[in-house]
Amino acid sequence: MSTSSANPLNLSLDALLGTALAVAIGLVFLFEPAEKPPTPPIEPPAPVVPDTPSPQPKPLRLAVVPETAEFDDVGRLLDTLGEAYGYRRASFDDLLERERLERFDIVFLTCSGLPDNWLGEASGGQLRGGTLRGPNVETFARAKTAMRAFVSGGGTLYASDLHFSVIAECFPEFLDNSSRARGGAQTVAATVVDPGLREQIGDSIELTFDQDGWAAAAFSGPGMTTYLEGTFATSDGGQKKSPLLVKFPLGQGNVVFTSFHNEKQNSEKERQLLKYLVFSAVTAGVDAEAGRQMARGGFSATKKNLFSASRDAELVSQTYENKTVTDLQFVLAFPEQGATLELTVTGPDGKTVLKQGSATITIDIPGATVGTWTYAIKAIKVPSANFPFTITVGQKK
Repeated sequence: MSTSSANPLNLSLDALLGTALAVAIGLVFLFEPAEKPPTPPIEPPAPVVPDTPSPQPKPLRLAVVPETAEFDDVGRLLDTLGEAYGYRRASFDDLLERERLERFDIVFLTCSGLPDNWLGEASGGQLRGGTLRGPNVETFARAKTAMRAFVSGGGTLYASDLHFSVIAECFPEFLDNSSRARGGAQTVAATVVDPGLREQIGDSIELTFDQDGWAAAAFSGPGMTTYLEGTFATSDGGQKKSPLLVKFPLGQGNVVFTSFHNEKQNSEKERQLLKYLVFSAVTAGVDAEAGRQMARGGFSATKKNLFSASRDAELVSQTYENKTVTDLQFVLAFPEQGATLELTVTGPDGKTVLKQGSATITIDIPGATVGTWTYAIKAIKVPSANFPFTITVGQKK
C-alpha cells in the first residue's frame, strides 16, 4: 500500500516555507503605513538682535558772562550745587554770535558793566561810580540777532540787574515802560506772586539791595510768569511798584530776568530763592514743552511746583483740591540727564496710578472726582545732587 495517498495535512517542506513567507509579507504590508509623514524642516536659529543702547544723558552746558564776576557772582552759587552745574566762563563777544551761543543750553548774563565796544556816547549821568553811556547801535543789533536766535531755538537766557538794558533792547516786545524804574540801596519786602514759589518760601521775602541804581523787572507779555513784585524807593526819591523776578517765553526758549542777585552776603531765604532761580533756568525748556503739551490736549495749568532731588529714593508730595468733576492731567517734567523718576497720583477714593520713566511723565485722569488728589514724586535714580524737576497739574478747559 502506498504511503503517499491523498492526506491533505501531509504538506511538503517547500510548501510550508512558501506559506510562511507569504504570511510574513502580508503582515509587513498590514502594519506599514501607506505613506510616511513628511519630516518637519529644521528651523534656522533666530538672528541675534543687539540691544538698543539707551540714549546717553545730556549734560548741562552752562555759560556765565562776564569772564570775571563783578556785582553778581552766580558762578559762586553754581559751585555749591555739584558737578552737574559745571560751567564755562564766556565773554560778551560770545553774545554776538549765534554759533557761539549754541554751544550752551543756559547762558547766565550776570550784573556787571558793559565793555567799550557795546557802549556809545556818554549821556551825562552816573551809575555806581561810572559814567552812563548809551548803547553802541551796531553791537546791540548783532546781540539782538544772536540772542533772539539762541532763545527761539530752545536756549535759556538768565540776566540780572544792570543788564536790563540788554534784555530790553533785544526783546523789546516784552518791555513794560509803565513799571520801569531804578531802585536805591535798601531792603524790599517783596510779595511772592507765583503760587509754586510761595509754597516753598512763603508769602513774602526780604530782598537786600546793597547797591544803588538796580533795575526793576519791567516786562510783561503773553506767557510771562511773574514770581516776585514789590514797592520800593527809587533812585530819584520816588516810589514804584514793579515786578522783581519774571520769566517770559520766545519760540522754544525762555528769558529769566531778576532784579535781585547773588550778593556777598545773602540770608538763608535769599539763597533758597537764588537756587530756585537756577533750577528754574535749568528746567525752563522742559517746563515750557510740558505747557505746550497741555495746551494741545485742551488743558490749562492750574498748579505748578519746582523741586530738586539730591539722592536716590528721595520723595516729595503735594495735594491738589479738585473742585469740580473734570479731566485732570499731571505732568512731571525733567531734563534727560540720566535720572529715573516715579510719579504717583492718588484720588480721594484711594485708587492710585503710577508711572516711571527717564523723561517727562504724563498721567491723565478722565472725569476726576471732586476732592483732594495727592501726587508724589520719588527719585528712583538721580545722576547728581540738586537734580531739578517741575510738576504741573492741568484741568480740562
